[in-house]
Amino acid sequence: MPDATERTGGGGLLAGKAVLVTGAASGIGRATCLLARDEGACGIVATDRDGDGLSALETELKAGGAGVATIAGDLSDGELPARLVTLATDAFGGFDAAVNNAGIRGRLLPIAEMDDAVFEEVIDVNLRSVYRCLRAQLAHLYARGGGSVVNVASATIFGASAGLGPYAASKMGVLGLSKVASKEAGRHNVRVNVVAPGRTNTQLFRSHAFGDSPQDAAALAAPIPLGRFAEPVELAQAIVFLCSDRASFITGSTLVVDGGRTG
Repeated sequence: MPDATERTGGGGLLAGKAVLVTGAASGIGRATCLLARDEGACGIVATDRDGDGLSALETELKAGGAGVATIAGDLSDGELPARLVTLATDAFGGFDAAVNNAGIRGRLLPIAEMDDAVFEEVIDVNLRSVYRCLRAQLAHLYARGGGSVVNVASATIFGASAGLGPYAASKMGVLGLSKVASKEAGRHNVRVNVVAPGRTNTQLFRSHAFGDSPQDAAALAAPIPLGRFAEPVELAQAIVFLCSDRASFITGSTLVVDGGRTG
């Protein structure tokens, strides 16, 4: 496996670090893995329930010289976070940063018309899985002597929309959980932060929000002061920064990346 300094010409924000990413097969997670590789990460541990997408990502990362280890699985499996820690330890001797990115929007329904199954599905993927991942990741990083965790929430926490009850609740829960974790983890030299994406040009967002309609896309972009959707790599840049030593005195913070829409 090529050394990180060989791949990056001597450095990079994540030179010599191993990074664990959930929801890695597409969108923001995929962009984060690719940027981590380009910023010199010595190993990338990735998981997603989309096995085909994960395999394609692994091939692309390896073609670029990165060390990669993957597990295809659903984070509703409560054992998966511990298995990821074990995988990282076996493959790279552990990890230095974790990015909890996996999430779903769920069905758009008014709260008055919602049933428990709809609510619980979103909470399980978006919040309960982050709790389980944090539990496993923090124990590992405490023993390692330090590190960083970035939890991906949503700018929805600052400007919720009708029909997104479970989604908004889950992402607000991620914010609260992260704040508490940052207080507990600081004495272990572990930082915990949140990135809150706005409307981002991912396949999932496009399919949910506007399909093939340029008019609907333009209407959704109109309230954004920068006049466009974010590209996944722009979220990845924020995430990788918070994972890196450049953010060494930042913890308990929320970095909103939404083009100014909720500012």
